[in-house]
Amino acid sequence: MLRNLFLFSILTMLFGNPLIAILIIAAFYLAIDVRYFGISRKLIGLVQDESAIRDLKQQVAINPSNASALKDLGRLCVRKKRYQTARHYLEQAIHRLEDSDEANYFLGLAYLMTGREDDGLTRIQKALALNPRLLYGEPYLRLGEYYLDHDKREEALNMLNHFKEIHSSSSEGFYQLGRLYLKLGDHEKAREMFRKAYEVFKMSPWYKKKIDRPWAWRAWLKTKIG
Repeated sequence: MLRNLFLFSILTMLFGNPLIAILIIAAFYLAIDVRYFGISRKLIGLVQDESAIRDLKQQVAINPSNASALKDLGRLCVRKKRYQTARHYLEQAIHRLEDSDEANYFLGLAYLMTGREDDGLTRIQKALALNPRLLYGEPYLRLGEYYLDHDKREEALNMLNHFKEIHSSSSEGFYQLGRLYLKLGDHEKAREMFRKAYEVFKMSPWYKKKIDRPWAWRAWLKTKIG
């Protein structure tokens, strides 16, 4: 706080205008956020998502058989963890999009997260049969996380290893593997995975660091605490 007041005073003296000083300080912090944290990007993304949802709802209201709009609505709702709402839209879309890998995947994920495990697994498996590398292996990661949270360790290991084969530079993937090995009692292997999660983050380009940072820091804390 004192540093900001000092900087504000210096800039005000230099430019003779406190408004310019405030704008420069704000621009500085915005540049830091864009480069390292991405909070502003997330806020903008939230606004854009809500705007997209409103637009898609209007499209569906005008044409209830618009399967593409229904699928996109469901996908956005899944991303926002509105799983019951996602099911409502995706169940309408899937009748026309049975061969869509994304429609099957997101409906499967919505089913999983609302307690319909068998239906969810069936849909996700169908999505992977249609496209084994769908979304850079994301279905394997989500299944691995699901199995891990439900203490199905062998299934979790199988899914997470599949994901690692497709996407070998994901901090989240290595972090989840670390969690799994902790549950399996292999603390050395868990620490290796957590270290790998942080190393992958450090080697990532700046734009990917904003995605990986939360998982990298969780992994780093695990190596220190564990």
